[in-house]
Amino acid sequence: MSDSDLIVSMTIMSMAAVLLVGSRNVELRTRHREGGYPVERQWPGHGIDVTRMAERIQRVRNDYVSELETRPRRISQQKDLLASVRKVVGRLPYFQKASQTSTDYETSDPA
Repeated sequence: MSDSDLIVSMTIMSMAAVLLVGSRNVELRTRHREGGYPVERQWPGHGIDVTRMAERIQRVRNDYVSELETRPRRISQQKDLLASVRKVVGRLPYFQKASQTSTDYETSDPA
């Protein structure tokens, strides 16, 4: 088999491989298009009554600064929340191990 025959056969084989991959790609695309998206569930709609909020919204639109100042401040509630989160995080195993090792270093005598 000469070099030219080898080149021709390799060219034919590579073209066949490209056609095979291309046809598979086209087949997958058409199959995907035919399937389309799944049917969405139709949720029954219901409205909400915003008449109680309409007056407040109008006040915010007119003067949002004064409306912001009328909001109650809950600093004590925020402090309590931060303290409880600190306790919860402190109870995680990672921080339990870290606190144990740090106390070991503090109690050990460096001399």
